[in-house]
Amino acid sequence: MLTTLIPMKTILFLSAFSLVLFSCENSTTEKEAEDTEQSTSEQDYKDMAQDACDCVNNATAQLSPRMQKILNEFDGDEEKMKQLMVDYTIDDQTAALEDAQKFQGPVIIDFTTCLDGVQKKYDDKFTTDSDDEIKQKMVDILKELEGCSSSYGMVKMAIRK
Repeated sequence: MLTTLIPMKTILFLSAFSLVLFSCENSTTEKEAEDTEQSTSEQDYKDMAQDACDCVNNATAQLSPRMQKILNEFDGDEEKMKQLMVDYTIDDQTAALEDAQKFQGPVIIDFTTCLDGVQKKYDDKFTTDSDDEIKQKMVDILKELEGCSSSYGMVKMAIRK
């Protein structure tokens, strides 16, 4: 049962994360953007990725070191995540259940609250990049940012879906 709970909650977590990261795409024309919004620069992407990474790190700090290690090691591979979770559950069912409960409650709440703030911070940004280009830029940036391996893995997994 635990291995079912984690992936389902992970999908919710990833959906919220992806929504904020990729929300700066807008369907207005470039001319409208120049009149009403600021164009998104490479630095904006880096800043947004770092802010989102900080949200993940702060929210997941409540989890056990083992669960944090899993999030840092799965590298966006859903099957690897499932296997790491099965191994964790077999090794220490009580701790795995505690992490699942935290993930479903305070971690998701803290994470989504933080990402709401990130979204508001970047609401005035505009890009002509396609959704796929935005996603790829975010993955590339998160891969290079120090301390953002769990964020990188989550975004990488989310964009494969």
